[in-house]
Amino acid sequence: MAEVDDHGMEHRMRVTVLGGTRFMGRRIVSNLVRDGHDVTIVHRGSHAGSATSGAAEIIGDRSDPRVLAAVRESEPDAVVDMSAYTAQQCAELLEVVGDVPRWVHCSTGAVYEPSPIFPWVEDAPSGPWPLWGQYGVEKLECERLLRERRPSHVTVAFRPPYVLGPGNYAPREEFILNRLLDGVEILIPGDGQALLHMVSYDEIGQMFARAVVHPLPTGFHAFNATGPNCVSSLGLVHLLAEMSGTTPQVRHVSRPPDGTPFNTADHVFPFPDVPYVLDGSRLVEHGLVPVPTPLVDVLHESFEYLMHNPPRRLWARTAAELAAT
Repeated sequence: MAEVDDHGMEHRMRVTVLGGTRFMGRRIVSNLVRDGHDVTIVHRGSHAGSATSGAAEIIGDRSDPRVLAAVRESEPDAVVDMSAYTAQQCAELLEVVGDVPRWVHCSTGAVYEPSPIFPWVEDAPSGPWPLWGQYGVEKLECERLLRERRPSHVTVAFRPPYVLGPGNYAPREEFILNRLLDGVEILIPGDGQALLHMVSYDEIGQMFARAVVHPLPTGFHAFNATGPNCVSSLGLVHLLAEMSGTTPQVRHVSRPPDGTPFNTADHVFPFPDVPYVLDGSRLVEHGLVPVPTPLVDVLHESFEYLMHNPPRRLWARTAAELAAT
């Protein structure tokens, strides 16, 4: 089991991470390995050779009974779940390791009921937010399951806003950069002035790794996984244009009617023209605030990553863009 010091702080832990070979998960795993934990990653093997050095692997679909059995046999002290996108996935994992001392779950700000009063705090009414469709519904149900089934253990649910960083599997920065670099018109819904809250993948990596060992009372704890960076859609375009040495060609188009779910696979712009700002006070109160990453720094990392990965420079207009041009 984990070692405990005189202050009740656990040091070396057996940590099982579900989804730890890409983007946020990879940064979390590297932080956990660096901190001396015994880390096992559960992933499907679709990113060969991407496991962090020093981490063990369980390869297969997380819903496969054989994989779930292997997770149980790894006897974790803590679970970090980055890939529970449905309540069923969360319930299946709870069935096999629901009694681990520490559980850190990747949730989302999409679980809130939208309110015109910003920033949104963790105790604000839950939604889910219709803008994000079934994704928010499932994430909210995951939180409910964790709250109800782990009353005697420590559970942390982090709710990030928009996450930025190199290799982003939601290619937000690359969507804009590719069009800037190729001199293509960028379509922005509405006036592009809605304030959007951004957090870097490195800030996420710090928060999740720290939450594995940070002293917290028994029970369920929700935290807005925020950083200090906010920017508008139009402001983000201009920041990326300055960074890439390009001149943006921007055209504003009609925004979808209120209540229309955002299509993450087919859109004219990778952010909806809807304000999204979360309160980070609870992170401060509990000592979980990460070292902040300035917005320009994480955008520069994303730009450099794109330029060093030519396949990511291959892109095509979305159907939504083509319909709006």
